[in-house]
Amino acid sequence: YSTDLGSRENPHVTIQDAIDAAKPGDRVVLLQGIYKGDGNRDLDLRCKPITIASEDPSDWAVVEDTVIHCDGSEDDPHRAFVFRNGEKATTVIDGVTVTAGYSDAGGALHFENDSNPRFERCVFTRNTAKWGGVVLCNESHPEFTECRFVGNTASNTGAVIYNDKSSPVLLDCQFKKNLAEKYSGGAIYNTNESHPEVNRCRFFSNSAHGSYGGAICNKEGSSPSILNSLFAQNSAKWGGAVLNYGTQAEILNSTFVLNHATESVGGVYNHEVSSKLTNCILWLNTHAKGNTQEAQVYGEGDVTYCCIQDDDILDGHASYGGADNHNIDEDPLFVLLSTGSSGDQGDFRLRPGSPCINSGHNSVVPAMDVDLNGYDRVQQGRIDMGAHEFQ
Repeated sequence: YSTDLGSRENPHVTIQDAIDAAKPGDRVVLLQGIYKGDGNRDLDLRCKPITIASEDPSDWAVVEDTVIHCDGSEDDPHRAFVFRNGEKATTVIDGVTVTAGYSDAGGALHFENDSNPRFERCVFTRNTAKWGGVVLCNESHPEFTECRFVGNTASNTGAVIYNDKSSPVLLDCQFKKNLAEKYSGGAIYNTNESHPEVNRCRFFSNSAHGSYGGAICNKEGSSPSILNSLFAQNSAKWGGAVLNYGTQAEILNSTFVLNHATESVGGVYNHEVSSKLTNCILWLNTHAKGNTQEAQVYGEGDVTYCCIQDDDILDGHASYGGADNHNIDEDPLFVLLSTGSSGDQGDFRLRPGSPCINSGHNSVVPAMDVDLNGYDRVQQGRIDMGAHEFQ
C-alpha cells in the first residue's frame, strides 16, 4: 500500500501528468476506465523512453475497457498522441483503446521528424481525418504489432494510415470496415517513396468508395512488402484489394478472395508498373465484368507460383505464363468460403487435397518462417501457396 503520487491509491490526475513525472524506463499504467478531456488527449511523450500500458495488455477485455476518448470534432479537433521529437522503439504504447479522434491529418496519431515508437495490442476505432483516419506518418517509421483498426474513416485518403516518405512495420494487425470516402486507400495509402512492411495482417471489408485500392493504394514510388496476409471482401472503383500505381510492390504468400471493384480489377491492379507476386492465391475477386481472370490480377508483373482464377478453370491453362511460371488455375479448396458481408466469417485455410499445398517456391522462406496464424512454414518439404500453411 502506498500513498505516493502516481501510485494506484493516489494516481496522477491526467495521463500527461504521469508522462511528465515519468523517468526513462518507467511504465505508466492506466487503470481501466475512460480518459477524456485536456491532459488525456493530444499527449506528447517528449522523446521519453517510457511505456504507457493498460493493467493487462494480454487481455483484450482489459484493452477495450482502457479507453483514451479524444472527443474530437471538426469544430474542436483532438487526437490521442503526437510524436514529433524523434521518439525511438523504446517508447511504447501497449494495450489501450483509442477512439473519437479527429484531425485534418492523423485522426488519432501523428508522427513526424523521424519518430518511431512502438504500438502493441492497441485498438483504434471511430477515428476520423481528411488524410489518415487513424495515423499520419511523415518521414517516420513506427511499429504496430497485434493492433486492431476497426471502423475508422478518412473523408479524403487513407482510412487508417497515410504514409508520406515513411516505412512503418505492421505485424499481426487487423483492418476491418474502414472507409476512405472520397479517394484512395480503404486502409493504407502510401505515397512519396514510402516502403512499409505488412506481415501477417488481415484486411476485411475495407473500402475506398471514390477511387483506388480498397485495402491498400501505393503511388509515387512507394513499394511496400506484403507478406503472409489475407485480403477478403474489400472494395473500390479500381483495385478492390490493392492498387499499385506506377509503383513496384512485392507481394508474397498472400490470399486475395472475394474482393470487388465497381470498375476494374477486384484483386491486385498493377497500373503502369511491373510488381512481383509469388506464392499467392487470387480467387473469386470480381469487377464490372464479373469474376474473370482480369478481375484477379491485371497489368504487367513477375507473377509466379500463384493460383489465379481465370475465365475457364477447367482448361488447365493458367495466366501469366501458366505452367512455365508454375501458376495454376485450380480451385484452392478453402475450408469455408463465405459470401456474406463480413469477410472474417470465411475460413480461408486450405482443405486436404488443395492444389495449393506444396506448390509454392521455397526461395521466400527465409523471410517468412511462419504463416498468417503463426504456424511454421514448410510442413512437407515445400511451402504452400497463400497466407495459410496447411496443417
